[in-house]
Amino acid sequence: MIIRDADENDTLQLIELLSQLNYDMDVITMKARIKAFQKEHQHLLVLEKDHRILAVIAFGCYEQLRLPGCCCHIDALIVDHAHRNLGLGKKLIAVAEQYALKYGAHTIELISANHRKKTGTHAFYLALGYKNHEGLDCAYFAKENLHEK
Repeated sequence: MIIRDADENDTLQLIELLSQLNYDMDVITMKARIKAFQKEHQHLLVLEKDHRILAVIAFGCYEQLRLPGCCCHIDALIVDHAHRNLGLGKKLIAVAEQYALKYGAHTIELISANHRKKTGTHAFYLALGYKNHEGLDCAYFAKENLHEK
């Protein structure tokens, strides 16, 4: 098994992997997303075996105003259905954490949908030492499709 940066040749396999979590993406969009993660402090890594992508992680670091140091945000972690519970997700999280430490991150964060709790995703993150801040007196807000009016 190897962990490496994703490239344009991974487009179809990444589309297939994302579809397992009901994220639909076309080839043009996926190629653009791969290119977007080829910037400094942005990473799109794949874990592959025998030229088959088994898992993917996307993360990046950004500066914070309210806390010292930067924050590393894990945007996506997807492990192929047939290869779950083998430690692959744990390996990719470890790579992201190592990068965050090297970059001087104060925190590493991620968002996981509430319906993923049933599949064990939340337990997975808790087992890795992540805290669920669902009890905080705050809300998650997002404004999407800013280019549309």
